[in-house]
Amino acid sequence: MIDTHSHIFADEFDEDREEMLARAFSAGIENVIMPAIEPTTYDKVIDLVEQYEQLYCAIGVHPQNAQSYDERAKSQIRELASHPKVKAIGEIGLDYYYDYCPKDIQVEAFISQIKIAKEYNLPIIVHNREASEDLLSILENEQDGTLKGVLHCFSQDVEFMKKAIELGFLISFTGNITYKSADALREVVREAPIEKIMIETDAPWLAPVPFRGKRNEPSYIIKIAEKIAEIKSITLNEVNIMTTKTAKTFFSLTILLLVLLFPSLSYAQTETIYDDEEIYYEDSVEQSKNPVEKFIGFGPILGINTIVDTYYPDNQDISYDGLFAIGGTIVYGGTFDWVLAQLSLIYSYNKKPTMDTKVHDSLHPLPANEHYFSEFTLNWIPNPHSRVNFYLITGISNITNIFSQYDSASYPLQHRETLNNIGLITGLGFVVNIPVKNAGLFCLNAEWRLNFMLGRSQRNYDPRFSPPDVRYYNPSENSTFYSIPRFGVVWFPPFKEWFN
Repeated sequence: MIDTHSHIFADEFDEDREEMLARAFSAGIENVIMPAIEPTTYDKVIDLVEQYEQLYCAIGVHPQNAQSYDERAKSQIRELASHPKVKAIGEIGLDYYYDYCPKDIQVEAFISQIKIAKEYNLPIIVHNREASEDLLSILENEQDGTLKGVLHCFSQDVEFMKKAIELGFLISFTGNITYKSADALREVVREAPIEKIMIETDAPWLAPVPFRGKRNEPSYIIKIAEKIAEIKSITLNEVNIMTTKTAKTFFSLTILLLVLLFPSLSYAQTETIYDDEEIYYEDSVEQSKNPVEKFIGFGPILGINTIVDTYYPDNQDISYDGLFAIGGTIVYGGTFDWVLAQLSLIYSYNKKPTMDTKVHDSLHPLPANEHYFSEFTLNWIPNPHSRVNFYLITGISNITNIFSQYDSASYPLQHRETLNNIGLITGLGFVVNIPVKNAGLFCLNAEWRLNFMLGRSQRNYDPRFSPPDVRYYNPSENSTFYSIPRFGVVWFPPFKEWFN
C-alpha cells in the first residue's frame, strides 16, 4: 500500500517520527508521499525524503498560504521540481471555507503552480474546499492533455467526481469515509471506478475510526482500505493491489508490486461508533490553526460606561460618561460555529453624585451610584472561519442599580435604593482569533453594546438637583440606556486535545 498524502513532516511527529515510520513499514506501507504546504516546510520535507528511501514528496503552496506565493517561492518550486524525490506539485488548489487568503490571490497562485507542473511534467495534488465551481473551471481551462492530478481528501458529490474523472483526474479518499455520518461520501466511493482511486491518511489529521480524535499516521491507512473494500463489496486484496498500482503509475514510482501479507496488516480492534462524527474536511493545516475551534471560553472585560437618562415629562437628557466598567464573561460555542452564547457580569460605578453633592456639603457627600449588569447575549458571526470576525450582538440583561439619596425628611441622613430592571441589548463586535499551540485559542475582542432599559424608573427625588435646592425632593420619572464600549480577551482551552 501507498499513503499518497501524509504530512509526516509536521511538528506532531518530531518526538517519535522514526518509531511512527517503523510501524508504517512493518504494516506493509511501501511508500509515503508528503505534500509540502508552504516554503517554510520545504527544507524539512527534502531532508526527510533524502533520509528515508521509502519517502517521496510534492512541493507547492497550499491555498490557505497563497499569500506567501511570491517570486521567491515560485523560484524554490522550480528549483526543487527537478529533485529526483519530488513527484508532484502540491498541495495546491482553492479553499473558500476559510478566508486566510483572498480568493483572487488563491486563484492566481493555483494557476501559476499548474503551469509549473505542466512545464516539469509533474502531476498536481489538489485541495478543494467550498470552491468546486471555480476549481473545476480552472482545471477545464488548463487541461490541454498534459495535465494530470488527484483531488485529495475527496469530499464532494458523485456528480463532481464524475466530472473530475472525465477531465483525467484521480480521486483520493481518507479517513472521513469511515465516519458515522458519511453516507453521501460512501456513495461516492461506491460509484467511483476502483482504477481511479488512491488512498491517503492526510496525517496527522482525519484519523479513521477507531482512531478518530487521535493523531493520524500512515499505519492507519489499512482502515481506509478496509472501508473501501466493504463499500464496494470487493476484497481487501483487490483494493490494495489496484490503489498501489494506480499510485505508482501516477507518481512515477518503480512498479514493483509486492505480495501483500494481509494478516500482518490487520488490526484486532473492534470498531467504535462515535456519536459526534461529521464529515469534516480538515486537511493540510494543523487543527489548532483553525480560528473557530470554540467550545467553552472565559475571560475578563474592561469598558467605559455612558449612562443616558431621559427625564419626563420634559424629555430632558442627562448623561454620565467615562464611567469605568469591569467584569468577566463565559462563552459557549460548541453547538453552532456561527453563533456564540455569552454570559457576562459587569460592574460600573458613578461618582458624579458624590462630586455634585460635595460642592454643597463637603461633610456629607453621597456615595457613588453602583450599576450591575447580568447579560445573556447571542453573538452572530457571518464568517466564523476567519481569523478576524465582525459580529452582531443581541440579548437580554438584568440591570441592578443602587442609588444613594438624602432622606427627604431628615437631611443629611442618607439611604440606598435598589432598582432592578430588564434591558434589551444590541451591538457590534470585532474579534481577532489567535491560536496558540497546546494552549488553545485566544480571542481579542472589542465591542460596542447598547443596553436599553425596559420601562421607566420611579424615584421619590430628582437626581438632577442637589440640596439645598428644593427641587431635589420632587418625585422623578426617567428611562435609561447604557452605551458601553468594551474590550476583552476570551480564552478557549483545547479541551479535546487535553482529554483525548
